[in-house]
Amino acid sequence: MAPSIPPGFDDIQTAVSRMDRMVNVIAVVVDALPPKLSGGSSYVSTFTLKDHDLDNESWNGLKIRYFNNDESYLPVPQHGDVVLLRQIKVRSYQGAVIGLCSQRDSTPWIIFSKGSNPKAVPQVTMRPGTRDLTATEKSYAFSLIGADYTVATSCQPVQVNQVATSVPLRPLATKPFTKPFTPRRRPKFSLIKDASCGIFVDLVVQVVKTYPEDYQRFLLYVTDYTQNKQLFNYSSEESGPRDGDEYGYTSRPRRDWPGPYGQMTLQVTLWEPHSYYARQNIKENDFVVLQNVNIKIGRMSGVMEGSLHTDRHFPEKIQVIPINDNDSDEDLKKLVKRKLEYWKRMRTENPGHHGNDVNKRKLADDDEQPRNLSKKAKKRLAEQRKKQEAKRKREEDQLEITTSFQAKRDQLNDYIRANNPSVPCRSISDILFNESHTNISPDGIKYRLPFQNLRYKASVRIVDFFPPKLEDFSVQYDVERAMLSDTEGSVSGTDDDNNETGSRKRWEWRFCLLVEDAGPGTHYNRSGPRERMKLYVGNNDAVFLLRLDAVNLRKNPAVLFDLREKLFILWGDLEERKRASMAVAQSSNSSSDNNAGSNDDPNPDPNNQIITASTKPFVCCIKEFGVKRSRASDEGTSDNDDSDECGLGWERRFCMFGTTIV
Repeated sequence: MAPSIPPGFDDIQTAVSRMDRMVNVIAVVVDALPPKLSGGSSYVSTFTLKDHDLDNESWNGLKIRYFNNDESYLPVPQHGDVVLLRQIKVRSYQGAVIGLCSQRDSTPWIIFSKGSNPKAVPQVTMRPGTRDLTATEKSYAFSLIGADYTVATSCQPVQVNQVATSVPLRPLATKPFTKPFTPRRRPKFSLIKDASCGIFVDLVVQVVKTYPEDYQRFLLYVTDYTQNKQLFNYSSEESGPRDGDEYGYTSRPRRDWPGPYGQMTLQVTLWEPHSYYARQNIKENDFVVLQNVNIKIGRMSGVMEGSLHTDRHFPEKIQVIPINDNDSDEDLKKLVKRKLEYWKRMRTENPGHHGNDVNKRKLADDDEQPRNLSKKAKKRLAEQRKKQEAKRKREEDQLEITTSFQAKRDQLNDYIRANNPSVPCRSISDILFNESHTNISPDGIKYRLPFQNLRYKASVRIVDFFPPKLEDFSVQYDVERAMLSDTEGSVSGTDDDNNETGSRKRWEWRFCLLVEDAGPGTHYNRSGPRERMKLYVGNNDAVFLLRLDAVNLRKNPAVLFDLREKLFILWGDLEERKRASMAVAQSSNSSSDNNAGSNDDPNPDPNNQIITASTKPFVCCIKEFGVKRSRASDEGTSDNDDSDECGLGWERRFCMFGTTIV
């Protein structure tokens, strides 16, 4: 069985959708150009990465442009090599989405090249300063290159020093392979409570506050929710220290200390190149790994502080590493658990003090309404809102004209594009009743798999959606509780737990589309009922589809308006017709409340309720996957009838991916 993508890494499809964010990728080079001088003083290496569908067009992958003044620091892969990149930023460059590494980004890279013969161990090339690979990363990279991982697991990759030259991995002949390499955290790792002056430690922490002290230094106030008596004592009754100025030498006003209180927060001073990187990529409430932090007593404060200087051997090495939300690191889970337990205890002991400043900032972020505006700014804002309202009315007038036109039955929507155009479409019935799910055991017993991790393409038309209101298409997601979702009984989930200070909540798209077969060349029953499928759309797949970031739609009418416009392209006037149908149903229910024979079912069978809409069919990519059922009582519930034959505790689901509205 092929290894799965390592934790903390994204596949190429996901990475492309993370605009202006840092991603980690491992993929195959499908196109490469030799390094050359750029328009300035830097050299540039250009190549394209893909992690599936390698035989088709290279432009479906992620193009990488890597700049550096020293040509020896450039990755120079060949076609067919596997490249690992850590913390490369996805940006828009000359109208295209690419992974861009500038001279100052110092993105670590590793290249895996095939050996001279199929049995030879792959060659590994590293950028100077790149940390060692984990067993999972090796296994996945070797699987992409087609090498046998067991041949090379017993040996470590050789890290290059100043010049990036290829060094082959040779298996050790001393003893046979017994078990895979288990990665362990370096002995430098420490909790804040165990740190002492005069040592260098690695920390897994959360950023409480940031402060750009000057152009060379950047201050991070970090905590792992453990206590050390040598730290500054932050009191809940007082305002926090001045940002970078504990003794009030400047007139900068104080900000209320958001917590945690007591001796739990360590001030860490970052120097170049760490300070530059942190200014661009680290913000309050982020979880980060700080490597090689020098613990000492501050000259002015007299309390324990941390300092992160330039690495003498590798001056461009970045030792401030943001932690991906998908990371399953045990130390991170323990940190999140300590945090939730701390704020729960604080609410119990001190109901009036639990991070007022952060809560205020949260409310301000949710409202997203500008305050203390000048008269000129208020006038400009009013004019802008008036223009938006006029645009909305024009669109509504245009909508009345457009909806009177019934789309041709089999004409595909030209404004919706799906990846992998060479892959043929399959009907929904073929997908739902896929014969590959039927298997026969060695004993001759025939059974059906509850699901398989497969990908399809289909030509469909949307006939319904959920939730019924567009305002509910985005939901608030608690990153920290998701990290602990597999830890039973870690922290009790109460209503108060949703208000803990500094919790990393964000908005994500989550909605569902009900689709049926449609489009040219699709074989289906045109006179009778057709097979229908629920397509879940969420997270990065929805961002790729809508090209909109999720926000609180009830407090952002402009984004809601843009969403409605986008979805009109996707499903025509379906929303308007559904709203009208719901209004009629509500009116009918309210007028017949005392009628015992009225239908009170709020969720009628969608196959019995058809809303005729002028929607054009379109081609989309579909992923099949499985979700564990929460309780044994759910065994009779499923989206599709065929999954009930052999539930095995799993629910078969489908989601849309690789589809966008242009």
